[in-house]
Amino acid sequence: MSTNHTSRNTNITNRLNHYQAEKNAIAEYVVTKIIKPNMIITLDSGTTNMLVAQKILDYKIPCTIITNSFLVASIISKSSNVKLHLAGGFYDSDHGSFHDEVSDLILKTMRSEICFISANGIDHFGNVTNSGIDENTIKQQMIKHALQTIVLADHSKIDNTELKVICQATDITLVVTDQKTTDKQIEMLQQAGFKVARA
Repeated sequence: MSTNHTSRNTNITNRLNHYQAEKNAIAEYVVTKIIKPNMIITLDSGTTNMLVAQKILDYKIPCTIITNSFLVASIISKSSNVKLHLAGGFYDSDHGSFHDEVSDLILKTMRSEICFISANGIDHFGNVTNSGIDENTIKQQMIKHALQTIVLADHSKIDNTELKVICQATDITLVVTDQKTTDKQIEMLQQAGFKVARA
């Protein structure tokens, strides 16, 4: 049963339609304020990262991208400026991503300068949580092998808690959220140990 503070793990097609303006603003912030040319970047299979990929394409930013997202890879494959590494394996059509022992093994062999991950919840205990249980080990590998990790989370994810902990505030460089995130929510995140930026 879902409560106001617990989101459900939904099909990616459904999630694409949620908070589009807010996710677009977050993606714009990431591409214009954080990503630099020639970076090595990891993008997980979150819907906001699909928008990040599209903006990398639009802005023609030269870089290297590591991803387990078939949808991100489909966007990035159209760019001649980006070197693409796809962590393949079992394809989960509900999430539009690959996640199994093959994906895990591929990610163990790669390093990135910066990793962008999505989450279903960030709570006042400093936990970054997710309802897509099968994806957690993939996200954890991405975090482990990146110099920095940034969580992309629209306001609906703030002060939510899901079943599985991906990581904690000490593992995260920055949380990028949107303008609808309240001052009270920002304060909560900061007290939990997160650095926060509003897009």
